[in-house]
Amino acid sequence: MNLFSITLFLVLLIPNIVLASVRITEIAWMGISGSNGQYGEWLELYNDGNESVNLSGWKLYTQGGDQLVFTLTKSISSKGYLIIERTTVSMPDPILEIDDESGPFGGGGLSNNGEDLILKDKENKIIENLLFSSGWPAGDSVSKQTMQLNNSKWVTLPVTPKYGYSEDSIKDTNIINSVGSSNTQNSRIARNEPRIEFSFPNDIYRGIDYEFKINPILEYNNPYFGVFKWNMGDGKYIVQKYLEPIHYIYKYPGKYIVSFAYYRSDYDSKPVISGTKNIEVLDPIIEIFNEKNSDFLEIKNLSEKSIDISNWKIQGTDLLDASLPPMTLIAAKTSIKISLSLLGIKNIDGTKIALISPNGESILSSKVSNVSDNKSPSEEISNNLNYIENKDIQFDSKESIIENVNEVAIDDEDNKKNTNKVFIFGTIVFILIIMTLSLEYFMQKVEKQKNTI
Repeated sequence: MNLFSITLFLVLLIPNIVLASVRITEIAWMGISGSNGQYGEWLELYNDGNESVNLSGWKLYTQGGDQLVFTLTKSISSKGYLIIERTTVSMPDPILEIDDESGPFGGGGLSNNGEDLILKDKENKIIENLLFSSGWPAGDSVSKQTMQLNNSKWVTLPVTPKYGYSEDSIKDTNIINSVGSSNTQNSRIARNEPRIEFSFPNDIYRGIDYEFKINPILEYNNPYFGVFKWNMGDGKYIVQKYLEPIHYIYKYPGKYIVSFAYYRSDYDSKPVISGTKNIEVLDPIIEIFNEKNSDFLEIKNLSEKSIDISNWKIQGTDLLDASLPPMTLIAAKTSIKISLSLLGIKNIDGTKIALISPNGESILSSKVSNVSDNKSPSEEISNNLNYIENKDIQFDSKESIIENVNEVAIDDEDNKKNTNKVFIFGTIVFILIIMTLSLEYFMQKVEKQKNTI
């Protein structure tokens, strides 16, 4: 009889020993950091056994087993972790890409004052019974450090989802600071410094389409779903439910402040994280030149920074419509010369053209400047003298001739001024003579009338 009792006891005990390999090892009863973070509660289970365990139908209770909190549906691998997170309207996904099971917690979640947690299998057998209704033995609601199982003792430690702490691992800074591979079950999810990374173009010009990227980084994840709000600083306001880069065109030059904020849901009154970025939108100052009878077009960037004119169009009269090739860049205060034949243009002397950005914004609209037509007389003569010298024709020095030409031009200008003065003076004298003769004639006529009377 005693042997039978012992055998029966062992048969009933063995399954419990196997199942007891699954334990609760970390409890975030205080939630997470950030707005409405108190609702972001989660728990960690660990399977210390050599085989995976199907947790489908297992249940987590509070209040001595009277209040159902969560029903599990998945399996936990050998030596693996499983994260259960609480979701609410204001906290739809507290720990993105880390949780394995998620959903509402019955009974309004875990009380900060303590709970009795009971884990039961699908046969309603108690796997673990944690009696903490009088108060949690570890964890901190201010720092958000969680309650973690260290051997047989519960301690307060920094958040470590899917990584078990021990006395040795606490001392091992290499383990604490390491970033584990997603394929390693015991790898630790490294804690990030919350921040916002702005990926904006270095140089921004008005009228040009640019891509703007923002990457909000939280402690343990990078959110991609939620409510993402952009303010471009010029009156443009953008709201996204899924974070992705935006393309935007600033119409006017100036200095702007781009604001960004991430909310977990529309119900949040405060953002989880927010930030700003100062930018300056420049006005592209460009001139186009074409030397007379030349076969190239010169485009000059007068701006203080380089400018990308890839795929810009040159449009004008006589059915002129050419596109600049991709990756066409002009450094600040420099110019480039592009062959007309490469653009499919024969002649643009005196043509009125417009430089159009890829999105259709007119950047420049003016008549092409002909460099040769803008030269001074001395510059034209200098070019001709260079030709004469190359032909070995003997004349006075080029400098002497140019100087004489300039002196003649100055003298000629002075002569024109003197001629104008003489003409004006002569006109005045002529008018005075006419007025004198007219007055004399009038006086004589009056005298004759008196004699007649």
